[in-house]
Amino acid sequence: LKMLNCDPDFAGMLDLNLVGLCGHSLGGMTVLKTLPHPLVKAGVLLDAALRLIDVDQKILDGQTIHKPVLNFRRGAISYGDKLSFRIEKLKDKSCEKFKETILKEHEEALAEEVSSRKTFQYVNGEFKNFIYLDKSIHMTFCDWFTLVPDKYYPTLIPIEDAHGIISQVVLAFYRENLLKDGKPYSDLIYNASLQGIHMEQISMG
Repeated sequence: LKMLNCDPDFAGMLDLNLVGLCGHSLGGMTVLKTLPHPLVKAGVLLDAALRLIDVDQKILDGQTIHKPVLNFRRGAISYGDKLSFRIEKLKDKSCEKFKETILKEHEEALAEEVSSRKTFQYVNGEFKNFIYLDKSIHMTFCDWFTLVPDKYYPTLIPIEDAHGIISQVVLAFYRENLLKDGKPYSDLIYNASLQGIHMEQISMG
């Protein structure tokens, strides 16, 4: 970034005192790993691959992050929602297939809850910054469905609407936490200005 800021085409365009990162899936994992860098002031995780991050020792050693972090996730992320969704999909399958898939979903749902809790602890999270969007899935948070619209599920939020909401939330988060420009993000979350946005229930047990 420092080199880019000295490039004739970009000279002085970057404020290196206001660097924020944003990433989806593995990109979100990369943001989480990069947050300790002193140049980074805030981070946004878009349905990040949290299960690939091992922060247990960092938490034990007190090496936690004290920077604003938005963890924005897909819908149906709770244990109950995930199991209900999978049961509905499996109702016409064989008993063996049902059992095998449900046990796998059970393990993955528990692991996701643990990952959310550890991430919350690692970034000294705020509940208002751990949110999810109804009727969305993992790939809603990138441009995949704009490239292959025929693959989109009709029961999900229209992709244009989803991208509009995601952009609005992320920009409001940066305005509030990076630019210190009022409370646009808090207003969105607490005043329910956006339909379908909810705070994630983080289990600290």
